[in-house]
Amino acid sequence: MSTYKIIKKLFLPVGLVLAVILSFCVPRFGIAFKSALNQNILIMLIFLICGFQTTLNELRITKRSLIFLVGGALLTLFVCPLFAWGITLLLGLAALPAAGLIVVAAAPPTLSSGIVMTETAGGNNVTAVAITMLYNIVAVFTIPLVLGLALASETGINTDPLNMLKKLFLLVVIPFIIGFDLKNLFRMKKAPSWFSFVSSTAVILLILFFFSASSDSMKKISGIMLFKGFAAAIVLHLGSLAAFWYGGKALKLPEEECKAYLFTAASKTLTMALTTLAIMGAESGDAVAPCIIFYFFQMMFDSSLAAKMGLSAKEPSGNA
Repeated sequence: MSTYKIIKKLFLPVGLVLAVILSFCVPRFGIAFKSALNQNILIMLIFLICGFQTTLNELRITKRSLIFLVGGALLTLFVCPLFAWGITLLLGLAALPAAGLIVVAAAPPTLSSGIVMTETAGGNNVTAVAITMLYNIVAVFTIPLVLGLALASETGINTDPLNMLKKLFLLVVIPFIIGFDLKNLFRMKKAPSWFSFVSSTAVILLILFFFSASSDSMKKISGIMLFKGFAAAIVLHLGSLAAFWYGGKALKLPEEECKAYLFTAASKTLTMALTTLAIMGAESGDAVAPCIIFYFFQMMFDSSLAAKMGLSAKEPSGNA
């Protein structure tokens, strides 16, 4: 793997760790930065670039893949957050940590890392792009409904579905459409690779903003809560991976298609989770922490799994 690819792969996770450390050590820096730069600008920039990077020219959908595409949306955008809701009740999580876990479970696929991992594992990259784009758009409408149901009883959290829908449409859908149209306007087949660094930097800054503003409450988070959050992340993500892998196999989809669903549909984007928490007025570290825990477990497990699958795919059939 080239140095550039290594840097590109590690840029976001390493940046997130540094942002968390900086927010703990020098919270004033993040707070001052947040007051100077509106977080909504960062969110819109992320989805503008996502739209610019999206291309579906080579997409081919069969009847079976269409059935799984719709079923997968129901699974990851409806069933998964409701399952997370049940886990929070079982673990007895407080309101804000529970909200963070449910929000990240309701989020759509990662905007770029899932596509990269699909390619690494030898999956269908075009299918991965389609899943990512379609599920992110659909999530704008499903998130308000699911969270309105799961978090309706939580005090201090704004779960007004119409308010969330309006803001998600303004922050996510419109920038995405503009980015997609700009790429077609300039007749570009592929967005520059450095665009991913811009969107990753925006995500890192959002984490810096959120953690710096709630650094005092973050320092009070108990080890038990962190352990519960990690356990919940393992159960949620491994359950999603199993459902998509064996569901695709049951429908007899090609293995390349199953890999695309495994690394995209079963993943959750940190960006949409943070955007939703900001809209709900739940930017506290108590709510953000479960999102970070889930994201890091997802990144570590999926990247190792993708690498293993990629190596297996390259082995000669006689040595399998």
